[in-house]
Amino acid sequence: MCGLFSFSPLVLGTSGYYNPDYGIALFFIFIMYFFLEKKYILFTFWSICFVFTKEVSAIIYFFFIVGILMAKFLEKKDEKVGNSFFIIFKNPVIYISIIVGLFYLGYMKYIGGITKWKQVEGAGSNFTWNNDGFNCFGFNREYVILKFQQMFIENYRWIIIILAFFGCLLILLFKKKLNLSVNKYLLFSIVLSLLSYICFNCLYITFALVRYNYISDLLIIIVLGAVSIFLCKLFS
Repeated sequence: MCGLFSFSPLVLGTSGYYNPDYGIALFFIFIMYFFLEKKYILFTFWSICFVFTKEVSAIIYFFFIVGILMAKFLEKKDEKVGNSFFIIFKNPVIYISIIVGLFYLGYMKYIGGITKWKQVEGAGSNFTWNNDGFNCFGFNREYVILKFQQMFIENYRWIIIILAFFGCLLILLFKKKLNLSVNKYLLFSIVLSLLSYICFNCLYITFALVRYNYISDLLIIIVLGAVSIFLCKLFS
């Protein structure tokens, strides 16, 4: 999965310089790794770096944390509701997310409010709804189609999708020879992160730059690979 992302045409074509979209993909890998390793100090540090890289990263991170907590809660659904919530609040991830959220809200307060992130001085709020507007939310059918083409077809994305599916097929064929595991909580949270990004990417009308899809490439590859491993464990 790492190879599919590292050698994708988008990464190879823009790896000569740093840009925020490359940063959020890189930092997301870091926070996943340190979450799995339970190295919570480093997880906190890279979480802060992640949410401050771009506005959309804060949305992705929010659903990433929500996914982890929801998965933990659903795992304990047969217990009393009070016990389930107690188990959630024993998870250090929730306190880390509160720390990260306070840092982010502090920065929003410093720049004048959560609606003040904008690319052009003197522009209005980014939180208006206008289907034919720019740098605002809205449902523009042509824009949504373009975004889906960028995420799944254009700029050789179709090669990445095919290779990811091919890798999943190989895992299913040779599952008896492989000793693989998947973290259900992490998979659930990554799926939520991917869905949140797709919704934001399609509903927030702005420049249709290809590099904005760094994070979707990474999340799609991880989800396809993890789902194939999970299915192997489920039906083996």
